[in-house]
Amino acid sequence: MYTIKELAEKTGIIPNAIRFYEKKGLLCPKRTENNYRVYVAEDVTRLEQILLYRKMGFPIGNIKELLDKNADVMEQIVAQYTLLNRHIHSMVHIRETLGRLIEDMLNRDGTENILEEDMLAQIAETAKLISLSENWQDEWNFDNQATVYD
Repeated sequence: MYTIKELAEKTGIIPNAIRFYEKKGLLCPKRTENNYRVYVAEDVTRLEQILLYRKMGFPIGNIKELLDKNADVMEQIVAQYTLLNRHIHSMVHIRETLGRLIEDMLNRDGTENILEEDMLAQIAETAKLISLSENWQDEWNFDNQATVYD
């Protein structure tokens, strides 16, 4: 059995984070007669799962569903994978745009600290592409069809 302080030390997080997870219904520790929290091995395992899902970027509500077995684990992981891929795609666009801007600025004589109209247009175009890709929806169910196509 662990106190909240011992559990925090064991998992490397602060006690307030553990209290937050309890408040959100992710953890339900036992209480002693004097109302102190006591964590058992199952609580440690559950907290480690919570921390893993958080590192993977899962929202608290989805973690609760996963841990309570109210959700299809595969569906949740695929959804998170898709979200992560979209984020990576956006970051690649931003990195490429910044690389082009740096190159353009270095190739200008004495005006490298000035964003010119064409550079601003590149930034605007990248922002537009990112916005479009973030708002895209699979209206024809291609994602699901692709899982069984091969």
